[in-house]
Amino acid sequence: MIDDVEQLEIRKLYLDLCSKLYGQFQFAIITALPKERAAVLAALDKPQRLHHQFSDVIYYSGELPGAQGHHSVIVAQSARMGNSASAIAATALIKDFRHVTDVVMVGIAGAVPDLARADKDVRVGDIVVSHGAGLVQYDLTKIESNRIIVRSEAPKPSARLGAAVDLLETLRVSGNVPTWHADIDRCTRSVKGGVRPDDARDKFSGKRSYAEADFSERELGRPLVHYGIIGTANSLVKNQVLRDELRDQFGVKAIEMEGSGVADAAWFSSVDYLIVRGTCDYCDGDKDDTWQLYAACVAAGYVRSLFSVIATGKRS
Repeated sequence: MIDDVEQLEIRKLYLDLCSKLYGQFQFAIITALPKERAAVLAALDKPQRLHHQFSDVIYYSGELPGAQGHHSVIVAQSARMGNSASAIAATALIKDFRHVTDVVMVGIAGAVPDLARADKDVRVGDIVVSHGAGLVQYDLTKIESNRIIVRSEAPKPSARLGAAVDLLETLRVSGNVPTWHADIDRCTRSVKGGVRPDDARDKFSGKRSYAEADFSERELGRPLVHYGIIGTANSLVKNQVLRDELRDQFGVKAIEMEGSGVADAAWFSSVDYLIVRGTCDYCDGDKDDTWQLYAACVAAGYVRSLFSVIATGKRS
């Protein structure tokens, strides 16, 4: 019969072995859907199934270009949609790979449009990156007799990853590096069905009240990257009234179902996180799957570009 001392010694040996086997992974990517994982694998160099000796979770490994070298990346998919499932997946990954310092949630989300404001209008096929406050968990509420108060306490995204987001945007604006379009094209070519749908399949095509010519940032047939707050809850939203309320009250630019789970798991383990989403619908009754594969690809392609400006090597 194994006593407590022997159990502790066995656990120490187990953790030491894991550290030696998997210590090269500093960055992790989590997805919620198979199509999201397929897009992420298309963004990686040398993707392969990783057989973790001590876990039943299915992992993939690969590389992403970094500043002066490359990053070794581990990829996991949560068992199902929702913040609870993503929290479980992130917690398991961080436990299995103790040297991971940064977790990025990559996938699709609903766009929150503003048909009167070109700079605020998030369209299908665009990219939204959690920045600043990062997330609002709008189903964490206080219910009073005459009102419902959102009491979101989601941890803020990583300042370090946020600095990389700012650097990539600075380089894009200054013209010192190519935009992320090449990395997105890599993914859309590699994923079956990942090509961009015709813009005529954007339900608001031709219905926006601002003039396209007044907003030079948007390139025809290319995603625009938005930085700001993402709404998250264990709810699949097909309600334009709720969508617009979240936009007007919190400045939400996209709505999804896994961000706060990853954020909470990362915070609990003292790990940094970031959420990157490609938008695939407008969170209303016309919601369908037309833009999903393309949205997954633009998110994955953006992340490849983002990693290219992050210094390689372990963080102290």
